[in-house]
Amino acid sequence: MRKTIYLLLIMACMVLFLQGCITSRHTERDIKGLDRTLDMFTYIEEGNLIALVASTYATRLREAEAYIPLEVSIANKGLANLTITRESFMLVDEEGNNYPLVPTKELLDNYEKQDFDRSFAHIHKVVYSIFDAYTQVESNFEPDRFGRRRIVIDKVELPKFSYLIDMLYFRKPKAGLKGKKFELFLTAQELEEPVFVKFMVE
Repeated sequence: MRKTIYLLLIMACMVLFLQGCITSRHTERDIKGLDRTLDMFTYIEEGNLIALVASTYATRLREAEAYIPLEVSIANKGLANLTITRESFMLVDEEGNNYPLVPTKELLDNYEKQDFDRSFAHIHKVVYSIFDAYTQVESNFEPDRFGRRRIVIDKVELPKFSYLIDMLYFRKPKAGLKGKKFELFLTAQELEEPVFVKFMVE
């Protein structure tokens, strides 16, 4: 009988301990309002169907520019196909302002650092081990000005178990970058609702 009571007490303590851990993690997430990090610059939102990753490694260097780069990776984990277009992306700042991708002509006419930004490509080093069993699909939503990636690919089809990596460009948010929180939304005809990743530029 005593053994039974001891066992019940131990189990009750374990339940209380686990609940405390879960509560503390949830509170921390609510305070930060950010998604899980893969390193100090890279954030991921991962579900059963889609993984959406955003890296601010290049973004943080463009506080003084009118346009900002944001490196992204998208993996199709559970859909037969995922159709991504330029219109699929929307950046939202803390004030609720929406920023679609910069039109390609506007970017080419007014911004000359695409090649330099791509030299800071970072995300492939982080997601390689996560998506190592996946097939990478070519993507180029934004053209280089002087480099080899001048042909824009406006539409990318991601079959199941494939992923893309790309550098996207948005107009610089009105309130600036450093220390600000953002959400990158992804929509697609195959998704019932948008997927979004919450991140900060530090």
